[in-house]
Amino acid sequence: MQTNSSSLCFYFSLLLWATYFENIHMLFMLAYRRCYIRFIRKVNEKKGVEGQEETRKAFDFMLGHVGSDIASGPVWLEYITFLKSLPALNTQEESQRMTAVRKAYQKAIVTPTHHVEQLWKDYENFENSVSRQLIVCVKGLKAF
Repeated sequence: MQTNSSSLCFYFSLLLWATYFENIHMLFMLAYRRCYIRFIRKVNEKKGVEGQEETRKAFDFMLGHVGSDIASGPVWLEYITFLKSLPALNTQEESQRMTAVRKAYQKAIVTPTHHVEQLWKDYENFENSVSRQLIVCVKGLKAF
């Protein structure tokens, strides 16, 4: 699919003419998803925890609409990177963050996208790093 403005406008016009309103909404989100997320992240970057929650909700909203599209791989990757970047002040928050990252990976890898191999490799690396961290913690506890 071409993504330049005139091609998209023409395609949207055809869909409007044929009354495929749901398709137009999805295509618009696919075409402009990166701009939408960049905008939301920029607006919320200085709002602290509240801004992070708003950004997470924007990702959830977008992935709820376009997450199953074959071209949604970059959005999944960006969402997972965002989740990994969230600060954790204590072990409970760290555990919640790891669980959120794990769930996002698990949803992303069962979605047939062009980036499924990259998502799978990243997920494998994530799980291996979590396992290594757990082993180090267990060894540290045995020392006591």
